Amino acid sequence: MKTIRFFLLLFATGILSVSAVAQSTQRMEVTIVNKGSESITKVFVMTVPIMEDPKRFGDIKLDSPIKPGGSRTLKFDAPKPEMMTVGKNTYPRLRPGLEIRWAEPACKTLLELNSYSLNQSVSTGVTECAVYRTESALVEYALADAEKSFAARTYQKAVEQYSNVLEKDPRNEKALHHRAHSYQNLKEYDKAIADFTATIAVVTNSKHTHLKPTHIYGDRALTYLQHEKFEAALADYNRVLAVAPETASFRYYRSQVYCKMGKKDLAAADEKTLVAAGITLPKTCL
Repeated sequence: MKTIRFFLLLFATGILSVSAVAQSTQRMEVTIVNKGSESITKVFVMTVPIMEDPKRFGDIKLDSPIKPGGSRTLKFDAPKPEMMTVGKNTYPRLRPGLEIRWAEPACKTLLELNSYSLNQSVSTGVTECAVYRTESALVEYALADAEKSFAARTYQKAVEQYSNVLEKDPRNEKALHHRAHSYQNLKEYDKAIADFTATIAVVTNSKHTHLKPTHIYGDRALTYLQHEKFEAALADYNRVLAVAPETASFRYYRSQVYCKMGKKDLAAADEKTLVAAGITLPKTCL
């Protein structure tokens, strides 16, 4: 059984799964700043799915229009974000939003709200009834599109989409990490290593990360191995095994590195440790 679990770990890839849960609400407080030349007359609460058209969730009663240059703080119930899982990471599949209507009925704008903030401020303006999104929502929306491409294994497209996200948010750890994996799958190893290195720097200095530096070092080590940079791969595997010695995949790949370097006795020692843990694998040094 341990052998089966281990190989599932080795060959698992970014598979998209969506948790089907009953929709629930959350209380939000949003300040709208009107930077347009027309008064805002109506505001509707929306649900904004990734792969479907936005749907109206409810409406907000305005005591009076929000005049140009003015602002208004609104409190309302909005849908909680529904989550999707890509690989080991979780992202909002459905987000709350606001549809803004101006005095001219044909003029409206959809604002996608930050899924993780219950108290936020957004600004909007209208020019020839065009539709705008806030910068943070635009990043989140673009990231979700990139994740869909990554899950579909269209890696070149994913690279382009993650790059668009990183132009707006250069320290976005999810975009860096998954662009690195995309480059890795495209066998553009130098670019993958650069992105894994950048991800390590971001994660190491972040207090709110969901990624573990140990796993990213392991990702970079495997890329070094694929790129036949064995000394660099060994350094990374030694680093991660010092912190997580029980991680079978790291030890297995380190044994492969030792074989490539002609250090068969050290490879055999790693294999012996895996066998002692109940994991039986093909010999790495033939």
